[in-house]
Amino acid sequence: MVSRRRRRDDRPRGRGERGAVSAWFVLALPAFLLVLALVADVGRFFVLHSLAQSAADLGALAGVQELDLERLAEGERWLLVERAEAAAYAVTDANARAVLPGDPYAIETLAVNADAGAPRRHPWSGRWLRDPTVSVRIVVTARSFFLGGRKVSVRVQGDASVMERPGFWE
Repeated sequence: MVSRRRRRDDRPRGRGERGAVSAWFVLALPAFLLVLALVADVGRFFVLHSLAQSAADLGALAGVQELDLERLAEGERWLLVERAEAAAYAVTDANARAVLPGDPYAIETLAVNADAGAPRRHPWSGRWLRDPTVSVRIVVTARSFFLGGRKVSVRVQGDASVMERPGFWE
């Protein structure tokens, strides 16, 4: 008679080990759902930031095209401030409405006439401006799944300047 020795791995499973996978699943599920909510929130906020940044950049580029053509003909770069701010706001708002349909947002526009001979500080950032510049700021308010529905603000700013073209007026 050949006796067969049982290996440890071949032992019959006892009743105490049944459902161990279910217990681990029940314990790990809340942590998994929290991580999933965090990943979804972070991804959504990155997308909102990107879309808002595109709208702000487009608005700033639209505003910077509102030049005083008479001064430009004399070689001076100068923005028509009210028209530049209005154009920047209109284009930014149209783009934001198209790409941020469900999220409330606020838009601020600013046009600053500056040149190398008379630099000015940017009122929002404090940096020195040496060219006429249009700035657009957008604040998008979105709800966070991970933070229990709390509101989170995503802020972006887009700038565009009228640059001097060297040798153009010579």
